[in-house]
Amino acid sequence: AVVSTQSTGGSLQTMSFPSDPTVVLKTISLQNMYSSIVRASQNLIMTEGKADIALIGLAVMGQNLILNMNDHGFTVCAFNRTVAKVDEFMNNEAKGTKIIGARSLLEMVSHLKKPRRLMM
Repeated sequence: AVVSTQSTGGSLQTMSFPSDPTVVLKTISLQNMYSSIVRASQNLIMTEGKADIALIGLAVMGQNLILNMNDHGFTVCAFNRTVAKVDEFMNNEAKGTKIIGARSLLEMVSHLKKPRRLMM
């Protein structure tokens, strides 16, 4: 099956799909889902964040650096590859502070003011 679509730039795009309609629907559905995710992530990054700096890594030194920066008036975004570590830090050591926890890199970037500052 051949499907033609009009792109936003005005050009005509033609895509070939297998003749099985379930494959066609799955392909179109995945393309729509991907487009939605891209639009949502672009909107998320375009919003102005509140954090002055982000720090990746919540081991002992990372936690202490974040707490020190917070004590000196900076709003810090905390991220760790292991999300449970972020939740644990936010519920214990960072409770009652201006520290912002991020559960993904995209979320971390969206919390940062421009120009974005990051410490790893």
